[in-house]
Amino acid sequence: MRWLDPIALLLFPASCECCGAALRPSVTEPRCLPRRACPPCLAHRLARAGSPSWSLEGLPGRSLFWYEEEESRWIRAIKEGGEEGFLDQLARQWPEPPLPVIPTKVGTSSPLLIPVPADPLRARRRGGDHVARLARRWARAWGLDCASLLARRGGGKQQGLGAGQRRRNLEGQYRARSRAQRERGRDALLVDDVVTTGATLTVCRRLLEESGLRVAGALTLACAPRPELRLDWLAIHAPDAGEVHDAARGRGQKARPAAGETFEFP
Repeated sequence: MRWLDPIALLLFPASCECCGAALRPSVTEPRCLPRRACPPCLAHRLARAGSPSWSLEGLPGRSLFWYEEEESRWIRAIKEGGEEGFLDQLARQWPEPPLPVIPTKVGTSSPLLIPVPADPLRARRRGGDHVARLARRWARAWGLDCASLLARRGGGKQQGLGAGQRRRNLEGQYRARSRAQRERGRDALLVDDVVTTGATLTVCRRLLEESGLRVAGALTLACAPRPELRLDWLAIHAPDAGEVHDAARGRGQKARPAAGETFEFP
């Protein structure tokens, strides 16, 4: 209830994690939970990131942010639960689908948003699956369907592993649900929180395509500039994306496009 915003912020004062300014109740957002960034700072970080576009083995993808220090803290907080207001705030930054939605013929179904499932044990501990909630928010905003057609069993963590190690770690962890067969022929967009090496998206794409769906793209909150992902601005400015990334990492910085740079899919 929006009228609880002033009370919530009075009892639990919050400040912007970027500039330190006090967060004020919003007249446009329906939830009363404190946010982590004031609207100007959030808009600045979104504009600086430029909505990164990338491709993974021919699969086009878009992200809201680069996976930098501030953004990584935001996503960890969302994963741990209790940040529904901030998740809403981020989800609304794309009022329209950032990837072209393939027109469907008369009488056919609209494209599906399919969330990458979380580890069930961790999801229960955190109070639910944040990626599934994100996918449902985008689906409602864009007038698309959302379906959990993938399942996951428990497995080892992915942090700190390379692309090959991640894929081996993921073998057998994911499966397509039986109802995926009923969606044969439909277009789908995968949804996840972060893309690093792309190993998880690759496994999920294969499972869905084996079930007869056409995976047309992927959407994430953040993107880590890794050599495994073909970042369009790197392809334009340097023939070897890996060297550019390694050089940026050696300087203690994250590679990112210049302000105002535009992206186009191949």
